[in-house]
Amino acid sequence: LYAEPASGRTARQIVLHALGSAASYLGPSIGNPPGASALAASAECGDVPLDEALRRLAGLVGDRVRAATPEERAKVREHPKGARTLRKSLRRILEHTWEHLAELSRREDGPQL
Repeated sequence: LYAEPASGRTARQIVLHALGSAASYLGPSIGNPPGASALAASAECGDVPLDEALRRLAGLVGDRVRAATPEERAKVREHPKGARTLRKSLRRILEHTWEHLAELSRREDGPQL
């Protein structure tokens, strides 16, 4: 995870980026999941292993989505980059994570898709 690639970020930096951005994608639609920022900070400090942090973040996002009221689920929030909905937020979280998994899989020692 710490190996310096020929160019770009280390695998650890990519995973931390994906971990931190998931909550920020959810935020504009229904708000950040409680505890997500603290979890990302703990993972960055090394207090929580990255694999555990990713699993816990998925749980926090799931808990926040399940707790969303019908009004929150239906709401369309205006945003300078386009309307935000819960559906769009969840889709972007999945796309963003997949993009970085694909990025890592292109590395010689990366995960196999």
